[in-house]
Amino acid sequence: MVQLLIRGGYTMIPIFLCSVISLAVIIERGFSLRTARILPRWLVGLLSRSDQAIDGQTERIERDDSALARVLSVGFRNRNLGLEKNYEILQVAEKQAANRMERGLVLLEIVAVISPLLGLLGTVIGMVQVFDVISQIGAGHAQALSSGISQALISTIAGLVVAIPALIAYSVYTRKVDNLLLEIEKAVGIFLLRLYSQNNQVEAR
Repeated sequence: MVQLLIRGGYTMIPIFLCSVISLAVIIERGFSLRTARILPRWLVGLLSRSDQAIDGQTERIERDDSALARVLSVGFRNRNLGLEKNYEILQVAEKQAANRMERGLVLLEIVAVISPLLGLLGTVIGMVQVFDVISQIGAGHAQALSSGISQALISTIAGLVVAIPALIAYSVYTRKVDNLLLEIEKAVGIFLLRLYSQNNQVEAR
């Protein structure tokens, strides 16, 4: 690995840094975007059970650190504002949850874009070295030319090796965030219907 970094030229340093950033984001988002961490089963189950009042679970929801629980906590705290106003506030809370879930994904997108460009830059630098050698000693010395050619190929390969997993991870995580947000929106709709229907029943009594 060290030899490849040396043989690939100076552009291998930023490419290596990109690989470290990409790997860190992939691991961290893989842990943070687990469905159970965003949509805890007990809370989803609570919303699906029409026979159980959600008002009695306010404290448990407030203590939960999941994305869905944080959004619903906002709804509980603003229940006195009315359905339409609370819905608008919950939409803002959903956007904040989306921002938290998308955190770090922009780094993957940047890595996927610039890594091949860094590899291309290394290729150009390597070819410049090749032509410098040719201009000085001619084209008949293969060993002298191999260094520049090797640098060009290694940097290109390294840039692609880093960019491809980053692009795949970015696409997968972006799709997963969209699906999770859709589930949160559905849960919020159920939550509001049950919350205000229960309030109306209490007032009627």
